[in-house]
Amino acid sequence: MELWNLETNLLVRKILVHDLGNRVMAYSPQGDLIASGGYDGRVQLWDVETGECRHTMVGHTEVVRSVLFSPNGDHIASVSDDKTVRLWSVGSGASRETSNRHNDSVSSLQYSSKRKQIASCSNDSTIRLWNAETGACCRTLTGHSGYVGYISYSPSEDQLVSSSHDTTVRLWDVESGVCRRIFTGHTGKVFAVAFSPQGSQIASASMDKTVRLWSVETGDCQHVLDGHIDTVWAVTYSPQGHQVASCGRDGTVKLWDVETGGCQHTLAGHSNSIERVVYSPNGEQIASTCSDWTVRLWNAKTGLCSNIFIGHQYSVTSVVYSPRGDQVASASRDDKTIRIWDTVSGECCRTLIGHEKGIFVISYLRSGNYLFSWSYQGESRLWDVETGICVWTLNYGVLPSWDNSTTLTRFCFFWIMSPDVDSIITGGPDGSVIVWEVVEAGGQYRVQTRWRSTNGQLDVTDVCVQDVQGLSDLNMRLLEQRGAKRDPNIPLRGATKRLMSIASVISRFESSSFSLTA
Repeated sequence: MELWNLETNLLVRKILVHDLGNRVMAYSPQGDLIASGGYDGRVQLWDVETGECRHTMVGHTEVVRSVLFSPNGDHIASVSDDKTVRLWSVGSGASRETSNRHNDSVSSLQYSSKRKQIASCSNDSTIRLWNAETGACCRTLTGHSGYVGYISYSPSEDQLVSSSHDTTVRLWDVESGVCRRIFTGHTGKVFAVAFSPQGSQIASASMDKTVRLWSVETGDCQHVLDGHIDTVWAVTYSPQGHQVASCGRDGTVKLWDVETGGCQHTLAGHSNSIERVVYSPNGEQIASTCSDWTVRLWNAKTGLCSNIFIGHQYSVTSVVYSPRGDQVASASRDDKTIRIWDTVSGECCRTLIGHEKGIFVISYLRSGNYLFSWSYQGESRLWDVETGICVWTLNYGVLPSWDNSTTLTRFCFFWIMSPDVDSIITGGPDGSVIVWEVVEAGGQYRVQTRWRSTNGQLDVTDVCVQDVQGLSDLNMRLLEQRGAKRDPNIPLRGATKRLMSIASVISRFESSSFSLTA
């Protein structure tokens, strides 16, 4: 590292930094210190006057990509290829990591088209709300004392309901983050929760073998739907809202009248635990999946079984209706195939073969012409439904790891399709949330990252970016999302040379692994 006098153009001092070479550096706001980051993963602090190294800060395990001083100069932030951000004390050299991801596995995701917002819940007992466009974490909802397994937006999308292993259901105000109601009554873990289409009622399913219907307005339990003889895994409302379907470990699907709480039909035929039940788009039909290797279609009005789809060689783990309702797609974790069935004839139209890992979940794109599939190990495929051809594939096993021990093949488990854009929202055991978008160009398809929350989101609270040269509008927005300000808290006008050093660091954010890809 060389220090030059800009007035005389003379070399003032030459400092030998980092064994493997220097990668980045930045001046302190006062101009008396320089922080450097190297290929050796170290951050070093240098005295400009003497050239002495005050601290060698060790903690990163990969190359340091960016360094930045806090506004008052008492902390240094560093970003590394080890996917961490560390804050270092200038006085002591001690560090701490910062993060805005969940601290445990992500269990469920929901998308709000009106708010352009994503909600995620986790085994860390929290719910996080994300800006779907930028990836900024807007709010963290705390209150549950156990694993939060499922969440759902109200039809108006101004409220969010959550179910937890702490046996409670909570109703949240999305705007303020305040918990409006706590629904208590279940005596076992609550596995699923759903809003009625009208938004006036909530249904919850529990290990205590019951389904409960709650009034959103009063918080009262309106009905206890008692009939299953074992754990109830899932519950869903019909599109019209007059009926609720539940399924459980007892191998049955039950249809309930919302008004009276009475059981209209018990759909029996599966020979093992049923974990998924979905209504057709028009609400006239129900599809259920079971570990007995079959998919069954039921008439929602009469409760009669209209079709049994036989073909999978192992348990069926996912089922979904096409947007038009004329097809049902099913996937098996163990036989690694996807089958597309005609809902009228019951015939298997296509068998999609190609996944090397067990398939976890599938979803149609909005048009219904394409199907997206995701495996337990992070292998993803986009299929042409008409031809059965795989038009795009990605296996995360060939990509670098997110940290030193866990590769991407281990963490993309849950995802949904947002209703207004062809994008996929994923979350997984490391607590991260990622938004992908499906792009078509010249008849070719690819899936690219829009943004992701990783274990290294940089916090630049109170950093002033006024007078910093070389920042694009995107850079400014990214920094402001992380707490930066355009107006100075300390007089920085005239400190152009120092700010240029900071700008050289900040301008890398747009292309770094910690940026939000727009």
